[in-house]
Amino acid sequence: MDEPFKNIARTGHGAFYLKLRRDYLPTLTAALFEGLIVIHLIAHHCNISSIEETTFAHLSNTLESIDLSENSLTQVNVLE
Repeated sequence: MDEPFKNIARTGHGAFYLKLRRDYLPTLTAALFEGLIVIHLIAHHCNISSIEETTFAHLSNTLESIDLSENSLTQVNVLE
């Protein structure tokens, strides 16, 4: 799943809206968004159950909104 994102990152372009829908992403990882510039992330019905603590660390200067509705979140790790 992360190969298409790596291809986008190689171009140096970002995504104003990154919409993922009905994908199988049980865990959101930092590697998934590595090298991307994302302002609004929407991930509906993706079977997300956990988010690694560094997933959004490199997006902290650009990410304005996250919508993770209709998932099965059971664990969200937060950097302290």
